[in-house]
Amino acid sequence: METKELKDKILKASESGNFTYCSYWQNWSRVLARNNPNGKYVEVNLTPICGYSFDTEVAPIKIRAHQTSRRSNDIETHRLPEKVVGEMMKNLGLETTYQLLSYDFLSDIDWNKYHEKCNGGANFNDIKKTKSLENC
Repeated sequence: METKELKDKILKASESGNFTYCSYWQNWSRVLARNNPNGKYVEVNLTPICGYSFDTEVAPIKIRAHQTSRRSNDIETHRLPEKVVGEMMKNLGLETTYQLLSYDFLSDIDWNKYHEKCNGGANFNDIKKTKSLENC
């Protein structure tokens, strides 16, 4: 896929998803499901969490069932801020950014593995059914 075409797909995905900002962890997530039988919210982290920095390393893709109450300064939106999308493209690359914003993670989660490994969340590589998603 050409760079311009991929950037256009990234921008479209970043403007049409369900995203949330957690003020406690100071990170953005893509909401995969609300009121899922396996957790109230199922999210994939899009930005580094505690101890991770785009400048030094990238946090593993983490799937979590968000079970805590939302705080007043948390954000829920259908449009990921341009700055976040720009940082993702710059530091993760176009292909990984596109996958994070558009991949159907829910269909690839082995929920038995998830419940075995979950400690507030689980790394996607540890809980997926197949090895279909590269770069994770």
